[in-house]
Amino acid sequence: MKLQVHPWEQLHPARSGAEFQAGSQLSWLEGIHNKTSGGDMLKVRSHHHLMLGAAAIAVAAVSTPAMANETAESALQVEPSTDGDIVVTAQRRAENMQKVPIAITAITGEALVANGISTTTDVAIMTPGLQIPQVVGAVNPRIRGIGAASAQGGNETPVSIYVDDVYYASSSSATFSLNNIEQVTVLKGPQGTLFGRNATGGLIQVKTRDPSTEFSGKAAVTYGNLNTIGGDLYLTGGLAEGVAADIAVYYQNQQDGFGINTTTGTEVGNSEDLAIRSKLKVDAGEDTTLILAGDYSTVDAHVPSRRLTYEAVPSAGPRFTGRPFDVFSTTDPIFKSKQGGASLTATHDFGAVLLKSITAWRRSTTIINGIDLDVGPLPLAFGDQKFIDRQFTQEVQLFSDGGGALTWSLGAFYLKSRARVTDFTLKFPAFTRLPRSVHAVESLSGFGQATLRLGEATSVTAGIRYSHEIRDFAISGTVINVGGPTVDFPEKTDRQETNEPTWRLAIDHNFSNNLMVYASYNRGFKTGGFNHTQFITAIEQVLPEKLDAYEVGFKSQMFDRALRLNASAYYYDYRDIQLTAFSAFGQRIVNGPKAKIYGLDFDIEAQLSDRLTLTGGAAIIRSEFGTFTNATITTPSPTGGNIIGPGDATGNELPNAPDWTVNAALTYDLPLGFANSRWNINYFHSDGWFGSEDNRLFQRPYDILNASVNFTFGDQDRFNLRLWGKNITNTVYAAQFSAQPFGDAVHISPGRTFGATIGVEF
Repeated sequence: MKLQVHPWEQLHPARSGAEFQAGSQLSWLEGIHNKTSGGDMLKVRSHHHLMLGAAAIAVAAVSTPAMANETAESALQVEPSTDGDIVVTAQRRAENMQKVPIAITAITGEALVANGISTTTDVAIMTPGLQIPQVVGAVNPRIRGIGAASAQGGNETPVSIYVDDVYYASSSSATFSLNNIEQVTVLKGPQGTLFGRNATGGLIQVKTRDPSTEFSGKAAVTYGNLNTIGGDLYLTGGLAEGVAADIAVYYQNQQDGFGINTTTGTEVGNSEDLAIRSKLKVDAGEDTTLILAGDYSTVDAHVPSRRLTYEAVPSAGPRFTGRPFDVFSTTDPIFKSKQGGASLTATHDFGAVLLKSITAWRRSTTIINGIDLDVGPLPLAFGDQKFIDRQFTQEVQLFSDGGGALTWSLGAFYLKSRARVTDFTLKFPAFTRLPRSVHAVESLSGFGQATLRLGEATSVTAGIRYSHEIRDFAISGTVINVGGPTVDFPEKTDRQETNEPTWRLAIDHNFSNNLMVYASYNRGFKTGGFNHTQFITAIEQVLPEKLDAYEVGFKSQMFDRALRLNASAYYYDYRDIQLTAFSAFGQRIVNGPKAKIYGLDFDIEAQLSDRLTLTGGAAIIRSEFGTFTNATITTPSPTGGNIIGPGDATGNELPNAPDWTVNAALTYDLPLGFANSRWNINYFHSDGWFGSEDNRLFQRPYDILNASVNFTFGDQDRFNLRLWGKNITNTVYAAQFSAQPFGDAVHISPGRTFGATIGVEF
């Protein structure tokens, strides 16, 4: 029976690893369940009340008397609003979010700060259906169960990430601190008829502030637990008539780790981050705008903090009995990353049409050393690796002016990228493997979408995309045998060429100015790739995956717009799924069979009083593999470690797809006389998820609690003091599992952090 037990939430910092006992008791504390040791699976699914509640709210939204006589407003003629509307660019033009027939979660920069969201991975706690685990320095987001456990070495994630309209191909480049952010928008479902890169699961848009000609700025310094120091700075101002610039700097140094490596005594989980971003905006005439942007960032950390699970019996050496955030590896994990890029965005208004060009170049170098493959204190297997990614993208967009019954957009996208895996070492007692690979991609796509308004209240949308892509791959390697010969394996090459159409069909209807319903059908597509660890046998290709997505939803505002409620229901037909399998020689990507995913999303924002605001959401996901008789199945060996081989995963749930998640945040504004204050508490709950397709390792349900209070004072509230805490209950939960031949390994997510930030605006 799979127990619905919460993980150990309150760690005792004074306890040492010797005080803990091994076995199932510690496994309960960790919140990780091994299906094979727990007997038959029985999971009570008690979500029918949520579905009934959603249906009741939907009926109430349709029948609210105050809405019945309101005139429908065109979903296409939306101007930025000053009365509380959220304006997004989900369809590449500024629109009221309530008039866009796509499931969207939008978070303003102010809300990011209030809810303790400072990095890419934190966005998930405010977005129903989104998970963003960060493993080995890479961000691999999942939306509604669609995502990748590994997307390095030229293999891209099914959820695209854009920063100021620039696509980030490398998952290592998608790890960044959220400073100077205007808005983060999460679009759910396939995206391809409006955006440069096709995406199967959805996309994340990050919009940073544009420079202003009026001089202003803000600065802040931070001190927190774990001996954390930090600061950020933002400055903007005019340089000449029609020319403005800005610069944003972010720095954080968490000097103490969440745990220690009990073998070496080194702290793990600590990191030092630096990010710099700058823009130059030029109004080159009445109708032309140029924005030149550049960014640079570095990360230096002792991660990933991988260790054996408490239940795991290793193939050699002792079981892990230390504290949850500790490891006991032979080597210390080291992660170093440098990334940067530049982009030029040119916009010209011809009157009837708007032309936009986005030219961008990016480069990143990621070094991961001290990977203990056996995840234990014996020197059995460890590895080092280095990824060098570079990309060039050119996107051109043409938009109609939005007038009339027909609104349309056209676009073309070109991507050229090159990913090198070098300095890759896999060391074992008897031999050392040295794989080397180059993965080059050249892609050209054309896409377009049009929306036709049928009368005053109904619109139909159709979009199409055609992608042509060539992937070239080369791999070679060397095996150094201890006491034997060194064998060089000559370079092997392979090519994968893809030509694929995708499309979107949608209809929406405004029953009133405050209620829209919509239905859509989308075909999503993600290109394939290659495995960069296998150089002795034949090259392993990864086939493209496809997704047919069917969705219905509504967007509503009630009670004089004091309540905003949006909901959607979807059904996905998912084919050739790209899954991650683990072996002694690292990760591999393999194709799975068909799967079906269906569920519900809810987003809510309620102004409960002049001072109190509630925001929140929920996601219900059901996922199931079809016939899957050649899945990678891991079985604990009676002598320790795991036996890995083919097996049957038919009917199992997809990895990293919790049955349901809930997030809620309360914000309360309280004047104090000497200062104004804003109190915020943010809660997130996950029902738990499986680590792989064999559904053996399971992360039990867990809860995350963040809170902050911000005091503003002085002339025009120029000064502020913010007290904050993240993961206040110190919940221990997994970012990822990996069932390896040596034993079951887990990468633990960050623990509790808290501190104070003092800032000034001018």
